[in-house]
Amino acid sequence: METICFRLNSGDKLREAIYQIAKERNIQAGIVLICVGSLQEINIRLAGAEQNISLKKSYEILSLTGTFNNLKQGHFHISISDSNGNCLGGHLLSDNLVATTAEIVLGILPGKKFMRKEDPNTGYLELVIEDDLLR
Repeated sequence: METICFRLNSGDKLREAIYQIAKERNIQAGIVLICVGSLQEINIRLAGAEQNISLKKSYEILSLTGTFNNLKQGHFHISISDSNGNCLGGHLLSDNLVATTAEIVLGILPGKKFMRKEDPNTGYLELVIEDDLLR
């Protein structure tokens, strides 16, 4: 596995930055290994919820995990905490703005390709993994 380490600055968009790196590096199968930092604006969807939560408030990033590719197909979950220690988590959507910094380590899985295709059982775009791309 290859890794890519980078840092985002205040005002950068978290999810969009990961997709930009994936496009620039032509990452066909990537995973988020580490993300620590802070957000000044969040946009997430809670489990099973129909509506998104969008808030402008200071949050610490406790964890970020996910799978993605170079076609802006990804699935990310984030856990955050506010200044009172209250935690919130869900699906990371677009337009989550970094407050001071976000330190990120991504993993690249050679020989794999992640795609998203509609699953008739769930109705969602689910992960499909293709192997042995190097052969």
